[in-house]
Amino acid sequence: MRSSLLRRLVILAALLTLVLLLGKLVGAAQTQTSAAEVNGDNMTFHWEQNLFEFSGNCQLTISGPYQATMTAPRMEFKLGPKADCIEQLQAVGLTHFKVITKPDAEGRRRQIVATAQEGANYVESTQTVTLSGGAEADILTLPISASTTQAHFSGKTITADLKTSKIDVIDAHLRVITPLEGE
Repeated sequence: MRSSLLRRLVILAALLTLVLLLGKLVGAAQTQTSAAEVNGDNMTFHWEQNLFEFSGNCQLTISGPYQATMTAPRMEFKLGPKADCIEQLQAVGLTHFKVITKPDAEGRRRQIVATAQEGANYVESTQTVTLSGGAEADILTLPISASTTQAHFSGKTITADLKTSKIDVIDAHLRVITPLEGE
């Protein structure tokens, strides 16, 4: 009888441990989500390739650890094998891009507003956006105030790495504007 009671207590403890572990995993999964939404005037879907083509007033919105929007006249994107994420997106034509980065180690977020004359490419696996052809970007630290320093980048291409909060510019030009304190 004692061994039966002991066995039941061990099984109960194991079940409670499993329930607590599953609760932590589900909670972690819920806090690590991201979502993408694409809109446009027209859409074509090639289901064998998981490929979407949008044309006219296209807009991509991404929310998760960072928030981003991209607009362009035409966008094509490919879903992952399970159709659960956008693996890659190609924007064609004059493209506008805005991102608010995830907080850095000190809790600061940055806002990047950029344009490109030729288009942009977004790759989910690397979480990078490459703007090409006369690319320009402004970066500000949030919250924006009268003392906020602004950096303006321009170049042939601008690549924003959303994982590492890093920007690379080819054929680069940088202008920094820093407000001065009153005398």
